[in-house]
Amino acid sequence: MKSAERYGYFVKRVADWQEVWGLWNNGWALLGDDNNEDCFPVWPHPELAALYVTGDWAGYTPKSIEVHEWVEKWLPDLGREGRRIAVFPVEGQTCSIANSDRLKHDIEEELDKME
Repeated sequence: MKSAERYGYFVKRVADWQEVWGLWNNGWALLGDDNNEDCFPVWPHPELAALYVTGDWAGYTPKSIEVHEWVEKWLPDLGREGRRIAVFPVEGQTCSIANSDRLKHDIEEELDKME
């Protein structure tokens, strides 16, 4: 899938499965963007996150964040820190980099559809 398709898939699956997945090893993994600014990488499923556990990230393991905690606490905190989110990165491909407000809006909109 291309980055825009992965973004849409991520939003739908996160709302459906009620979890966001990052990588953890005594701290959360961060991914540099094109400007060498840290982004918080996230995936919709632990197996997809585990595919990224190679090279420098070999010691990391997928760790879940409950979707409502992600939307209500994590995204506002990341926004205040000025961090953007790398949505569903795949090795060797570009990924969508979202600001916290956009991702929060998109996930909340998808969650509203499910209620």
